[in-house]
Amino acid sequence: MTRLIRMSAAEPTAKARRVRSRPSVGRPLTRTLLPLAVLLTLTARADAALAFESTGLDFNPSLGDETVVGRFSFTNTGDAPVTILSLKASCSCTATKLEKLMYAPGESGVITGVFTIGDRVGEQRKSITVSTDEAGAEPYRLLMRVQLPPQAQLIPRVLVWRIGDEPAAKIVDIVIPDGVDQAIDRATTTGRQAAAFTCSLETVGAGRYRVSVAPADTSAPRNAVIEVGAGAKAYRVHVRVSPPKAATGEAAEAAP
Repeated sequence: MTRLIRMSAAEPTAKARRVRSRPSVGRPLTRTLLPLAVLLTLTARADAALAFESTGLDFNPSLGDETVVGRFSFTNTGDAPVTILSLKASCSCTATKLEKLMYAPGESGVITGVFTIGDRVGEQRKSITVSTDEAGAEPYRLLMRVQLPPQAQLIPRVLVWRIGDEPAAKIVDIVIPDGVDQAIDRATTTGRQAAAFTCSLETVGAGRYRVSVAPADTSAPRNAVIEVGAGAKAYRVHVRVSPPKAATGEAAEAAP
């Protein structure tokens, strides 16, 4: 629809020239102007758009950082208000923030994305899809490109005992990759049921550590988190005592 207006203004087509060359005697003026007014109104609505300073941001966080914050600045460059209907992140690890929903012509705003690093490593690409009420407009896609530094490797990340098991200690092995300046300096039990588990940290070699974890007993379900620290960085190992697995025959009997 917008291209039609540009073509008429820049270089009329032969068909358009023939139409204008005909006498206008007997043609009501309102019949000629009304479609043009409707066309211009629709074009103005379609032209309302959010112009972003950048739709892609790059980050290189430090090893101890817990989050990455991306701010996408924009301006409504159209001549009609624009309402942001939704912000949808590609991952639950990314939260979105917006001060308001409707932006008048010429008004600016910021969409904020907060990416929680957690135990992730390597390159991370987190997107935010922005949907607006612009007629016929495709959603905007904002991208956070995050290059995370190498981190310690913890194997395994989950320890499980079954009710009735011997409450024997289980081991988490920790390896610091070559070239990573990091030292494990603590291991603590956290959570509401932290007292149900004990843990200890041992250095077994250059860049190698071992955490030993044991439940106080296995008579009832328990769960906690072992926090393994390296300076400002914290890694987490989930530990729990779970009900015993149902035998195949018992599961068949329980099925309706």
